[in-house]
Amino acid sequence: MSLNGAFARREKGLEELAKLKTNILSIYFAHRFWDWTDGSDVTKGRQARLRPKHADDARRVLLRLMRLIRLQLEAPIVSRARHHLTKSGRSHQERVLSRVHEVKTAIATHLQLIQLLCEEMKFAGLPGNEASRMRNNFSSMVQAYESLTMLKHYRTPLGLRVFARGYIAVTPIMFGPYYAAIAEVLTLLNTSFSSPMAKFALQFRWMQPEFK
Repeated sequence: MSLNGAFARREKGLEELAKLKTNILSIYFAHRFWDWTDGSDVTKGRQARLRPKHADDARRVLLRLMRLIRLQLEAPIVSRARHHLTKSGRSHQERVLSRVHEVKTAIATHLQLIQLLCEEMKFAGLPGNEASRMRNNFSSMVQAYESLTMLKHYRTPLGLRVFARGYIAVTPIMFGPYYAAIAEVLTLLNTSFSSPMAKFALQFRWMQPEFK
């Protein structure tokens, strides 16, 4: 169960990361290359009405955004038991969460700058349908970022993790005698068996009471 859950989270994280990078690249290409008419049939609206450094500003904002997201995703995990039960763990948790809050605030600021850059293109004459495509890319980017944030910070609850580990440790002790008895009976009957638990219990049956 734990392995399946870990691999499922990994695959989900890779999927959302690919979606995030794809939409960031699409937004940058829109700011760098998209053009529109300036009232005539010639597509020179970008050159005529948009300031020359607009694409460079978009590139700079997107690069900073990617660095900030990386900082947030690389932050230490502070949801383990020691971060709730020990003084040093709680102190470490407070420092990390404070830093993560600063990074998230900076991310929100850069997302706002991306929106303002889109508005600048609309003011320069970008058609509404093209602006809508940029909005869709922006929404998909934010959704992927939030999914990665959830995968990073909201892990399996502590109580459930403790229960799973205890269950894995106690189950062989509880059911060992039962499978040892089955293995012994099948051995006496000269019957082959394929249960891994029965084979395990038979190999270590010295730990169990003598079967009579």
